[in-house]
Amino acid sequence: MPSTHLYPGISPYAYALNNPIYFLDIDGNVIIDKNGNVVTISRDDKGNITGITATTKKGKEPAPDLFTVKMINAVDKTDIGKQRLSQMEVHTDQFQYLADPKGEHTDGGPAATLDGKVHKMYINTGYEKDGTRFHGSSEEEFLNATGVHEPSHFLNPDQVILDKTQKNAEADQNSDYSKLLKQDTKNSNDPNYKAKAPKFQYQNFETEVLKDELKTREQFPNNSLDQKPNGKETSRERYQGAIDAPKSSDVQKYKPKN
Repeated sequence: MPSTHLYPGISPYAYALNNPIYFLDIDGNVIIDKNGNVVTISRDDKGNITGITATTKKGKEPAPDLFTVKMINAVDKTDIGKQRLSQMEVHTDQFQYLADPKGEHTDGGPAATLDGKVHKMYINTGYEKDGTRFHGSSEEEFLNATGVHEPSHFLNPDQVILDKTQKNAEADQNSDYSKLLKQDTKNSNDPNYKAKAPKFQYQNFETEVLKDELKTREQFPNNSLDQKPNGKETSRERYQGAIDAPKSSDVQKYKPKN
């Protein structure tokens, strides 16, 4: 690559910054993004990458950051991950993977929110995996699973309906789901317990994304699905238990009509 000075620390044999989903290296000279903008890398005096920028008509603008690159590479490891990346690529809305190391947006785990036409998918990179359904998983396996899970809230049509159903059930103070949330909150001193416990313990509304998450982990090389944390059930058993759990009457009662 003649322009290696633009990509310090990157091997000339690393095609498109190891991220062909976002970048192209057509002639082996410079790397461009999907909009045809020239992409360059900057580093500090210690050799740490400080940013990836794309030169546009307006000047230099941020290109996909390093966390996004890491997420894309992890999600791309499985067939269902590739499918989700392709769906996001052609979608009219925008999708963003955002690092949330302190769980400030996620109440302990990953979370997806909609801001206008931008789907913000927060990933708690500081998530404590021991004893959870991610027990024993590598960072890349965790990123792959959550990177498939979050866009499924927007791209899996069955889950889209379930998410609307959950909102309707939460809005009705007399619903079984609302009562469970109140009871759990009442019995816990943890301010995040409302968000943490019922989501997996009383799994009525995330069945489809959990199926997608289980599927991508089954496809992930050397996955940790069958590890047992402290003699308890394996991650695979936890998924299956949540997926097969009897649904409360709220699932049908509060399902949107349209």
